[in-house]
Amino acid sequence: MDITRSELRRLQKAVESNNKMDMGLWLKSFEQQVKSELDIMYKKKFEDDLMTSIDIFFIALAYTLVFSEETHLDKKTLPEFMSDLYTTVGLFTKKEYDVEEYKKILEENNVFFEDYQFKATLRLKDVEEIKKS
Repeated sequence: MDITRSELRRLQKAVESNNKMDMGLWLKSFEQQVKSELDIMYKKKFEDDLMTSIDIFFIALAYTLVFSEETHLDKKTLPEFMSDLYTTVGLFTKKEYDVEEYKKILEENNVFFEDYQFKATLRLKDVEEIKKS
């Protein structure tokens, strides 16, 4: 975060005049500028990390579908499946469906899943690894 020349001049004038009100205003303005820039950086980092996580998940899913002893999808059926998956996820992200609707549709078709809570498990492992290092 760089201070612009005009900001530096404003600070210098406030300090030279020994006006606490001016110094407080400059500090508040600078604080807002830093906060704004940090917010942009954090949002970008979050989006990058999220996209990386999604990529990893889809690669792991494709790998599992191809090499699992249960599924054995081949070069022809995997792209078709992944296309269907991307479409389904797209419907969710466009809010045409939500998680509860997906669960209801699955239950209506006698497909049930245990609630594994992967997110909580993965996060707990990440925290434990951080503590070890």
